[in-house]
Amino acid sequence: MTRNKTIITVIAVLGIIAFTGCTNKVSEEAQIVIDKINSIGTVDYDDEVLIGECEDAYIALTTEQQAEVNNTEVLAKAREEMDKLIAAKPIPFTTANWESTKDEVLNIVGSSPDEEYDSDDYHVLQYNSFSYDGYEGLVRYCFDDSNIMKQVLFVIDHYDEQAVSHFEEEFTTKYGKPEFENEAGKVWFQSNANVGVSSYKILSAGGVIVTFHEPTN
Repeated sequence: MTRNKTIITVIAVLGIIAFTGCTNKVSEEAQIVIDKINSIGTVDYDDEVLIGECEDAYIALTTEQQAEVNNTEVLAKAREEMDKLIAAKPIPFTTANWESTKDEVLNIVGSSPDEEYDSDDYHVLQYNSFSYDGYEGLVRYCFDDSNIMKQVLFVIDHYDEQAVSHFEEEFTTKYGKPEFENEAGKVWFQSNANVGVSSYKILSAGGVIVTFHEPTN
């Protein structure tokens, strides 16, 4: 069972306990979580971090405090709506999804690639002139042996520290703290794509790579 489904199940069970239990005074800790959940409002993409914070704050309560939270159904519904939004949201650059074939992607892009080749892992369609978030670079659509899309990369062919900071800040704002980080970059795990920002610098050369990869469990 995924973390989100587990949280929703726990919320549902404890919500029943709260409804059927005694109406004692709500603790300060529980009231903070209640107020935080009530601040969600209409769910949009920008609420993903807030919903995650609410879930973490709820889980951090004791069992007794969790039973005092009387708006758990609001949080459970918000998570369900957010998961639907994220799953339906296409990755940048394309309306293709992780079941799209090479021919379907070619049809969506509407033009032949500037380069087409096989890497160690993928068959690649590369377009050398592409703009994303105000930065110029190239885009690569990567396919497995069955010609199903598995990865999309936006590549700036020179090292740009400002670009690295820009994308890291943008994705942290959207998705919260990255789940994975090392000297090569950061990765955020999302239900519609694993999002990564990496860079490399060799003397005055280098590059910046923004990666959208088929999500992994």
